[in-house]
Amino acid sequence: MRKCPYCGKWFKNKQAVRGHLKSCPFYTKTIRKSEEAKLELLLKLLLWICKTDKLPMPVRPIHVKDYLGLSEEETKQFFKWMKNSEFYTIAEALINCKEKELSRSERTL
Repeated sequence: MRKCPYCGKWFKNKQAVRGHLKSCPFYTKTIRKSEEAKLELLLKLLLWICKTDKLPMPVRPIHVKDYLGLSEEETKQFFKWMKNSEFYTIAEALINCKEKELSRSERTL
């Protein structure tokens, strides 16, 4: 017998548990919350890019971990998720724009 780790229901075998996960309400809530948390972190990262006066190049997890309120390992996992998502292009474009803005302001000083 196998137990669903999310709702506690018992099933004959692992295969039955896997099939059940597609409709387990507790499992889908966990996944949804996880995605929402990642999107919230993404917005915080984009805000950090906009607000920062000196943009370290390349932007690495160690640069933003305190701002995001995560450990270094959690920040690395977030960056890995972001780089494998379609949102990476948004962050990359914003970084490029900020980089150009900063280089223009340095020339005028």
